Amino acid sequence: MRADLPHLRAHGRGTVLYTSSLIDWIPTPFCGTCSASKWALEAIVECYRTEFSGVDSASCIIEPGAMAISVFDGMVTPSDTAREAGFGDFAGVRAMVSAGTAEMLNATPQQRLPDHAGA
Repeated sequence: MRADLPHLRAHGRGTVLYTSSLIDWIPTPFCGTCSASKWALEAIVECYRTEFSGVDSASCIIEPGAMAISVFDGMVTPSDTAREAGFGDFAGVRAMVSAGTAEMLNATPQQRLPDHAGA
């Protein structure tokens, strides 16, 4: 924003778009850090909306649902299985969330990004 705000002021208007995720609205077990980062982004966007009120500019956030992206695999598949085992039976929730999300993505192929169409 430090680089872009002078251009917005010079032009007198503009729109800044941020891409986030619905995971801030639907926090998911074992995806807390992702949810937290999206909440933080939402706070920044809300602050910018007020800060830009003196310039005819908008600060907007786009929050798509689940999409088949490579980072998703790392979010739902922990590499530290010993730590996961410490959750006892609740550790099974991660697998249920993963399976449910995969099922949803498979049932809605139109949500897939073009470069993941065959994934």
